[in-house]
Amino acid sequence: MKRPSRVRRRGFRGQAMTEFALVAPLLFLVVAAVFLAFLYAWRTFNTDWLLFASGVAQGVYETPRGEQSLAAAVWDDLKQAVRLGAEGRTAEAAIRLKRRGVGPWGLLVEERQAGRTVFFLWRFYPGPEGKR
Repeated sequence: MKRPSRVRRRGFRGQAMTEFALVAPLLFLVVAAVFLAFLYAWRTFNTDWLLFASGVAQGVYETPRGEQSLAAAVWDDLKQAVRLGAEGRTAEAAIRLKRRGVGPWGLLVEERQAGRTVFFLWRFYPGPEGKR
């Protein structure tokens, strides 16, 4: 019985390199889109956490600490956009940020962050003369 001889095909040499050259731009585009989506989700999460933490700190009895909590913000533009307030028995932290810019390849990139936290403070006051 005769063994079949191995046939070497020289016509398919370099096929993987050609396929990679065709698919690589799409692959890099998908990786860049996933990275940008992750970055935006991270900024949104940090904005929500910043509003919560600064609102809680603003409600500290007698000496509000909202400004100190803003020092922990990762991005300066978020830190500057947060507005704090305390009135009576409520503490509030709000943000409204709208930013436009030119991104890669001349694409228009727009980011909007908006949110508000209001804490109704329930405090114990000493006796009727201590009410405020």
